[in-house]
Amino acid sequence: MPSSSSRSRSVWVVVAYFVLGIAMNAISRSKPERWAMVPVAAVLAVLSLLIALAPVR
Repeated sequence: MPSSSSRSRSVWVVVAYFVLGIAMNAISRSKPERWAMVPVAAVLAVLSLLIALAPVR
């Protein structure tokens, strides 16, 4: 089983990935992509942030 620190680091990588997804989708030339994917990426970023900030048992 992975150590607590590597799990924590992995969760923060996921948070960063979703935040980057927000930025990349926001600058897309495709209007449907901006309208559909920015909110989806934002929800995923917030949910992964909540997981990252949750205490480790």
